[in-house]
Amino acid sequence: MNHHPTRPDLRRAARVYAGFVLVSTAIILLVFAEPTLGRLAGGPWQRRGYIYGYTASLDLHAVIGFVLLGSVLTQMGSGLLAVLRGQRGSDGLHRRLGPVLAKGLLPGFVMVTAVAIVDRAMNLPVEKAVLFEPFRTPVVVLLLLLLGLVTYFTRAAWVRVKRGDVGGHLDAVLMMFLVLTGIAQFRLNYVISDLIWGYVPVTVPGMYAFSAVMVVGAGILAAGLAGRLRAMKRDFAVVALVNALGVLAVAPVVNFVKTDAQISHSFEVIERTKAEREAAEAR
Repeated sequence: MNHHPTRPDLRRAARVYAGFVLVSTAIILLVFAEPTLGRLAGGPWQRRGYIYGYTASLDLHAVIGFVLLGSVLTQMGSGLLAVLRGQRGSDGLHRRLGPVLAKGLLPGFVMVTAVAIVDRAMNLPVEKAVLFEPFRTPVVVLLLLLLGLVTYFTRAAWVRVKRGDVGGHLDAVLMMFLVLTGIAQFRLNYVISDLIWGYVPVTVPGMYAFSAVMVVGAGILAAGLAGRLRAMKRDFAVVALVNALGVLAVAPVVNFVKTDAQISHSFEVIERTKAEREAAEAR
């Protein structure tokens, strides 16, 4: 193992990125732990009392997702620790797990998630597919774009570390994790909105656009604190451009703020959900 000292700016970046990874992990667990643990206990898929339609693709997505989360945290933890210790090279675990993630788990997760998105959009009623509005195709397109960004940053992390760009590797890994967290943040924003207003005033595409801005904002904040803003300009440009193109592509066929009719429908779904939950509990 090579023990040449790492540049000070990378140790600073490692400390900052570690903090953002911990916060992101907390968001992911806050959003996905309840429905997943409930499902593992033999119950239906549900979040905050809302019962979702079942598909085998969702089970597979959840299993691979949590395996991926544990593996990514192990990989990132070992890599960040090596940087903080001033090591130019990474330890054996980091080197062995990297190819497994880049060539196996992450591509597998992207494929399984893409199948789950399309499967649930096509084969379940809208309100049972976690797509609460009649924008199936635009929402599927936007979610698939997120998976495309995950793929892009996974490849970027691999290419950069192969050419010895440790700082760029850390940047790409952070952005990959923030984009993954954006999927959880998207759902958390629904919960926050519901707690504030009692309903969600924006459509799914509207919430997607807001969540995308939050992901870019989190990345810029992390880069600023880490002294990596100039180095990450291209990464931010990629995320902003892809999301902007996605939003512009669906804009002609969707609205981003709910109409009165859509708000009324939201309350109908809430009441129907309560009745379904009460019926399930009475069985």
